[in-house]
Amino acid sequence: STPSVVCGGGMAADAAQDQGPEDVGSYLREISEVNGAALASAACARALDAASTFSARSHFAIPPHRPSAASDGGGGEAEPSVYLTGHSLGLQPRSAQGAVMCELTKWAERGVAGHFEGELPWASCEEAVVPLLGELVGAADATLEVAAMNSLTVNLHLLMAAFYRPSAGRAGILIEAGAFPSDRYAVASQVRHHGHDPAEWLTEVAPREESGLLSTHDLLAAIDTLQDSLALVLLGGANYLTGQVLDMEAIARGVRRINSSRAARSEPPILLGLDLAHAAGNVPLSLHDWGVDFAAWCTYKYLNAGAGCLGAIFVH
Repeated sequence: STPSVVCGGGMAADAAQDQGPEDVGSYLREISEVNGAALASAACARALDAASTFSARSHFAIPPHRPSAASDGGGGEAEPSVYLTGHSLGLQPRSAQGAVMCELTKWAERGVAGHFEGELPWASCEEAVVPLLGELVGAADATLEVAAMNSLTVNLHLLMAAFYRPSAGRAGILIEAGAFPSDRYAVASQVRHHGHDPAEWLTEVAPREESGLLSTHDLLAAIDTLQDSLALVLLGGANYLTGQVLDMEAIARGVRRINSSRAARSEPPILLGLDLAHAAGNVPLSLHDWGVDFAAWCTYKYLNAGAGCLGAIFVH
């Protein structure tokens, strides 16, 4: 049977799965050198596939690719796609159709009783995934800290409605430049909802020009500099455009340090929220231990749950 949770975007070979970033980099370079193939080449990708003793590929339905009429004269046999868009919609697990048919059969045979009967009663079905989600994001007590509900942007609005509490002279929200567009729209609309102008109260920290990547130092320096006017920090754990994974642990530690100084002066804390749409199921997370205040994510990308599937939240 298919594993209950299979995360797209894992390590290329199981030998590298439990290693840190530097070890993984060394492993990839070694495969490249041994095979005399450039790291970004198809030959190196095939070598990585051959070196791995585990592949989740067979557990997923791979959409066929048909060569265009212009390139093959109008015919062409379908072949498996090279699917690199799991950051938009994860592939369908082969077990999904059977799972859905099971519920459709229950609906046909039991009607309204399906709310309360069977292996997965519909009235409480979202509770079944909470322990799995809690493990993925590093909750200490999933039943207390995690809920499966709504969609990502709805959840971001609900979390900001609860935790973004601007006051006179302190209405700022800090995000990263290049945040997912709907995140920026949501943040700006929350600022406007409270009667403030995003042009004045929404700060975007830009990537460094030489690398095109965000700097942990720059983010924390901006938070420190603006702390008296900031009410909230909301960052994407992994950037959808560059693939950069923020050092979420270091950022949370830095915000806690700033808040400790603020507490000593009887000043309110700056809350830290994360959008984990491209991080949940893709990179290791320890939200509780890191001290992140809240987070939200979807399940249709690296959790392969299907378009429109439930989002989820974490509240420390």
